[in-house]
Amino acid sequence: MPKSPRCAFPWTSIWLASLAALMVQSVLSSSSSSSAYQRTATDGKRPGFMERTLVLLDVNTRSPIRVLNDNFLSLQLDPSIIKDGWLDFLSSKRLVTLARGLAPAFLRFGGKRTDFLQFNNQKNLAKFRGPGPDYYLKNYEDGMSAKAVFCSLSCVEKAASTQLVLLKEQLSNIYTRSLDKLYNFADCAGLHLIFGLNALHRNPDNSWNTSSTLSLLKYSAGKKYNISWELGNEPNAYRSMVGRAVNSTQLAQDYAKLRTLLQSVRYYHRAQLYGPNVGRPRKNAILLLDAYFMDGRVKKAEDFLKTRLFDTLTEQMMKVTQLVNTHTPGKKVWLGGLGPAWTGGINNLSDTYAAGFLWVNTLGMAAVQGIDVVLRHSFFDYGYTHLVDQHFNPLPDYWFSLVFKHLVGPRVLQVRVAGLQRKPQPGRVIRDKLRIYAHCTSYSNHNYVRGSITIYIINLHRSRKKIKLAGTLRNKTVHQYLLQPYGTEGLRARYVQLNGEKLVMSDNETFPELKPKTLRAGRTIAMPPTSIGFYVIKNINAYACRR
Repeated sequence: MPKSPRCAFPWTSIWLASLAALMVQSVLSSSSSSSAYQRTATDGKRPGFMERTLVLLDVNTRSPIRVLNDNFLSLQLDPSIIKDGWLDFLSSKRLVTLARGLAPAFLRFGGKRTDFLQFNNQKNLAKFRGPGPDYYLKNYEDGMSAKAVFCSLSCVEKAASTQLVLLKEQLSNIYTRSLDKLYNFADCAGLHLIFGLNALHRNPDNSWNTSSTLSLLKYSAGKKYNISWELGNEPNAYRSMVGRAVNSTQLAQDYAKLRTLLQSVRYYHRAQLYGPNVGRPRKNAILLLDAYFMDGRVKKAEDFLKTRLFDTLTEQMMKVTQLVNTHTPGKKVWLGGLGPAWTGGINNLSDTYAAGFLWVNTLGMAAVQGIDVVLRHSFFDYGYTHLVDQHFNPLPDYWFSLVFKHLVGPRVLQVRVAGLQRKPQPGRVIRDKLRIYAHCTSYSNHNYVRGSITIYIINLHRSRKKIKLAGTLRNKTVHQYLLQPYGTEGLRARYVQLNGEKLVMSDNETFPELKPKTLRAGRTIAMPPTSIGFYVIKNINAYACRR
């Protein structure tokens, strides 16, 4: 029997909200507790310089406001990597190392091509290889090797045994050994695979055809693959894609049928089943999530500093959580397919340092709203919205994710902030360009004892901002992890520096050391313009973080 992933929930207690991107729809003032700031009373007098620049920060250390999944920051791979030939490269030890850096996490294999793939356990395997996206890997020594090292000898053998049949699967919608490649990658990287099944394989009466799924389940059970399952991708968009609709009643029946199938295969009778997920909103859709982080108005890196992009998602998440709580109290909401741009992204924009503001703020907002898991689209693939590029080099969002995973735990804390951020102007909404979030420090980070707190701050201002720790945080020693662009390109930089040191892989298996800078007790935090900082309060012994 496969082991259930920690903190996982069956489909009856999970709503997987599929979010391909976020469209700019509205302008909101920052009103959430984590990012809204109160102006200090001035008795009618214009505040002085210090009052305009100094922010007082405190955190409620008594109890968390949310407790999220341990796999809160998770990953997604789109099934298009089978068709496009990129799945072949999951045997790269460098790619496995980069994925392992973000573990523990879920790996959702799902996206637009989910409902166009069929599983067939073929007996006669292809005896040839064909061309793949070699252009991107011609200078990378182990990218195409059938003997590429995974995390153990068994992984090497599994990787080599699947290399010869991948091209044939790329040229059709039928996959067999692609599943082996995918599972071996996830297993060696310490990720728990959630596999999206084809819901468009229908019978003439429009009922779901289970033949391919049953074959897949039996094959996976025979291999003892510990997999969780999902059915379909954005079924409310089927009519626009293929001219066929699947209504909510039919989808519920399909999920019940899939649960019966899982119970009929002994190895999966207690496997986790997630979903359904919904993208574009329709009148009868409960999960009203669809939009784009970026639209035609985002044409330069500076546009990522616009707070209207940040505030749209807050309203969407509030609508969804309210609806879920109304209809099915206690169900968890996930954000899937999340990226800084729609489709493949924009070169020299969505793969730069500037996009990190949106990504880190999304993690903070989602945590405050109680979103249980955020699935980043995509970990690796062709395009510019990913964490790892086609040359297997980490993009800026990867380094932000790595530091987040290293320091931020699932317990979310209430932030208390005071200080005037901007002079009020009649007729204009005062949007906050200083975003502050707080969590208990990750228990898996053995450099810090339980009771430590991690605060992460996003400074969208073009000027330095001073933050003074107050209340329970006063006079505590702080470890600073300050992230800024590396090089002369500024917001368009493709490299990130941590406390002045460029972040780069030492080799295919070695991460750079994430070394903090110690700030003496009582020192004011000075946030440089357009920077992101993580600050660990290491000796606070917070009650909310000790349990």
